[in-house]
Amino acid sequence: MLASLGFMGMRSISRPAWHGRLLAASLLVLVCARPAARAQEAAPASPDAAPGATPTVTQSDEISAKRAALAGEVEELRGRQTAAPDDLAKALELLQRIDLLYGQQSAALQQQAELTAAKSAAEQELKTLRAKGLAEPPPYSFLSLDGLQDEIDREVARLETLAAAVSAATEALEQAKSLSDERESARRRAKEKLETNTDPSAVLSLETALRRRELESRAAGELVRVRELELDNETLARDGHELRVTFVREKAQRFAEHVRFTRAELQDQLAKLDREEAELNRSLETAKFELEAAGKRWLKARQRHDLSPNPSRALIEEVEARRAAQQRRQDEVAILGQRLQHVVELKQVWTRRFQIATRETTRAELAGWDQEMQQALDQLQREARLQQTRLGELEKQQLSLNEESTAAIASAPDAARWLRDQQEQLAARAQLYGGSLESLDQVRRLHLKLVQELTARAATRPLSERLSVVWQRLQAIWAYELTAVEDRPITVGKLVTGLALLALGILVSGFLSRQLGERLLPRFGLETGAALALESLAYYVLVLAMGLFALHVVNVPLTAFTILGGAVAIGIGFGSQNIVNNFISGLILLFERPIKVGDLIELDGTNGIVERIGPRSTRVRSGSNTHIIVPNSALLEKSVVNWTLSDDQVRTCVGMGVAYGSSTRAVERLIRRAVDEHPKILRTPEPIILFSEFGSDALIFEAHFWVRIRSLMDRKVIESDLRYRIDDLFREANITIAFPQRELHVGNRQPFEVRLLSNVGAPEMSAGNRGGA
Repeated sequence: MLASLGFMGMRSISRPAWHGRLLAASLLVLVCARPAARAQEAAPASPDAAPGATPTVTQSDEISAKRAALAGEVEELRGRQTAAPDDLAKALELLQRIDLLYGQQSAALQQQAELTAAKSAAEQELKTLRAKGLAEPPPYSFLSLDGLQDEIDREVARLETLAAAVSAATEALEQAKSLSDERESARRRAKEKLETNTDPSAVLSLETALRRRELESRAAGELVRVRELELDNETLARDGHELRVTFVREKAQRFAEHVRFTRAELQDQLAKLDREEAELNRSLETAKFELEAAGKRWLKARQRHDLSPNPSRALIEEVEARRAAQQRRQDEVAILGQRLQHVVELKQVWTRRFQIATRETTRAELAGWDQEMQQALDQLQREARLQQTRLGELEKQQLSLNEESTAAIASAPDAARWLRDQQEQLAARAQLYGGSLESLDQVRRLHLKLVQELTARAATRPLSERLSVVWQRLQAIWAYELTAVEDRPITVGKLVTGLALLALGILVSGFLSRQLGERLLPRFGLETGAALALESLAYYVLVLAMGLFALHVVNVPLTAFTILGGAVAIGIGFGSQNIVNNFISGLILLFERPIKVGDLIELDGTNGIVERIGPRSTRVRSGSNTHIIVPNSALLEKSVVNWTLSDDQVRTCVGMGVAYGSSTRAVERLIRRAVDEHPKILRTPEPIILFSEFGSDALIFEAHFWVRIRSLMDRKVIESDLRYRIDDLFREANITIAFPQRELHVGNRQPFEVRLLSNVGAPEMSAGNRGGA
């Protein structure tokens, strides 16, 4: 079809031009026709094939055939001399890219075969385990089970990585498909341009563009195939690893059913930790000796630096290098001491794990261990975060020092030696922290195992043991000390007992006082009012007595309630509560500062500036230069508008109405011009001009803008200036500022009779007579 189009488009061209274009068209047809002729035999695998299908020999042969045909295309294209050099180079580049994609497909197919075989092996291994069980006879070693648990952790971490790789491969495939769609769309557009072209001189350029778009679309399609194979491979790897994780977990479960932790295994672990502890002690002694020597070297270098009137760059860097060496030894001593402490903890962890496995523990011990392990895990996490932070700081220092050392090689070779020494010390410190982080991770994992075993042990406890644990926790809560008074603890139990006795005493006091008022006192002939008074008095006395009795029972001294004396003092000063209220309010105003001296406030419709905040009242100066004395409590109890609380910027608005028929855009421009010309109107935030509504008499406009004010008169002056300027601009532009207008419509359908009254004594003349006259 391309050849026919090219032939039809060149009928009207002269013979020399027609000959050259024919050669170019034949080159295009030759290169385009080869992939089309081999489309059936070299077609890629069906996209409907199941992911992870084992690549066949046919797929590999197809890719080999494609690459061989592509090599022929490249050789034939290089032999053509009729095409432009730039177009030829671009075509060759695209063909080479397609060849690379074929190579990636071939490698992916080979990897797919390996992953399929690995998955099949994992499936067979899992089937064998489920059908025949473990090959080794029980009982199994506790350490072997421990190794399986570590393997599970590693495999699960690997599985998470593979799942992330599947997600990344899926995203890459979607991007490749999107690119392929774009390239295919560009190819169709180029083809349409060539088919609809009517200009013979543009045929060659359009054909070249079409060829380039076809090659780009072809490359994008092969890229999609590569991404599909990669996604299939990542999915196969993930599925195979899931089978591996399942196998290891089921194997660990079977081990756990018949595991035995012998004392010999415990002794082996403790002996290994003893050897590690002895080695760490020797390293610690050596590090302390090296620290002392490094400190002496640093002191000598610093003394030479201090005694030198003009120290050289090399001497300065030597002092820094000596100090870095000392810091390295300090870190080494600290880390070795920390690791020694962890070795002691690991011995305890292994001993406890043995006791849990052999059930040589009590309920109280298990509860205490659980709490200790949680605290130990928190401490390990804090240590790990701290060391990671220090390791990050060391890496930043290394980068900075590397740049400085590179620059000093040429300018200061003597100093470069000490800079390299600093680099070595930083690298050694980083290695120390890296090794310490690995050690912390091992200790943390062992602690986690103990926590898991404690949880499993708690899940298998009988009901009576669980109830006993609950009772122990309740007893601990009951005996929890809240505070102490005069070296006497006040616990939760005492507090609950005291409150219960107090509540019971109030009920008993009410009952006894009612009995006294209703039965006993009337027998003595007392009046009803006197009996009621004595009943109330008896009630309060009994409540007080019951309260004191409750305090005595729970052993709480009365001195704990000495604060009540302060309440009595406050009662005495009840008459001066207003003064105290205003004084406290003044303190709140001074500390919280919702209103401060110099603020422009509005209170009860009155505006003014705060001049002074006193102990009892606040003095405010109004706009008319009168002073207002406001009680401090009023400023806290009432709503106060503070115009300048956070800043002195205020938004205000000026409205105006123009006559109907005025140009609204011209009005907007003139208002904005007036706003922009005023020097006291802020540019940020930007002023806003609004055409707010169609009024009954005018077109209503509003100018919203921000100003800085220290008094309300500042705002009013700015608004007045703006109105003056708007009026001037409107007069210059012949824009009328509207005023209220009314039209009167009278509903009388008959004409009005009009009469003219003559001078006194003259006869009246009607409208008709006046016309005749």
